[in-house]
Amino acid sequence: MELLLNEAFLSEFDAYHLSPPCQLYSPTRYLVQGKGNPDDLLHEVIDLAVDWTKPWSIENVEDAKMGKTYHVCGSMFPELSVRGGTRQLRRHRQFKVNFDIPTYYCHHNGLKAIGLFGDLGGVGPPPSYTECPKNLDEAQQLMGIYWMTYNEMKEAIPPAYTQHVGRYMLKALESAA
Repeated sequence: MELLLNEAFLSEFDAYHLSPPCQLYSPTRYLVQGKGNPDDLLHEVIDLAVDWTKPWSIENVEDAKMGKTYHVCGSMFPELSVRGGTRQLRRHRQFKVNFDIPTYYCHHNGLKAIGLFGDLGGVGPPPSYTECPKNLDEAQQLMGIYWMTYNEMKEAIPPAYTQHVGRYMLKALESAA
């Protein structure tokens, strides 16, 4: 948080993308109970960002209370699928932004969902019992991330999400120039 209060540091950037810890709002938060109590940095970050004049985006999980946001789902990205395209990533995230992004919607198309939680080869918690990736290679393909362990990926967002939002952030920078 210190860096976000440092105007000299912030002046070095043309735009900001932030992804505060999501554990307080994650539907799987009960899986990590007793493993530390993360601070609610999300709302502290939002309170700071609303005064910034440069383009910014703040990412968090679907259940985080962030006001008006832009919704992203793995089904929006055909490359985030496995098993011949019959299974697709189901990883809903929201982005609070201060620039325009066209509204897109989930395209689940009846395909089976795969989520990154629980153990490789398992199923998620009730009520959905969403399938988990069979192995690390499948998890990496689903997320478009080839440098993380499975446990690290469970706390990550696919780079395709940030790249998608970043395209509109760049447009905002171009129109401000």
